[in-house]
Amino acid sequence: MTNYFVAIPSLESNIRLFGGHTRTVAGGWKFFGQIHQSFELMCVTHGKQITRMKNLESVKYLV
Repeated sequence: MTNYFVAIPSLESNIRLFGGHTRTVAGGWKFFGQIHQSFELMCVTHGKQITRMKNLESVKYLV
């Protein structure tokens, strides 16, 4: 497994959360490409998720 260094932009001393939502989807579901200014926080509570990002190795979450 290859380790990648990802530079995170400077943040204030707090974190502002916005646009939060929950979603339950059927297997094989896909979401369109997105661009975020900072980062996206994802929490998988049941099942699995595979996150694919351009030019990076896929990240797999299993719960």
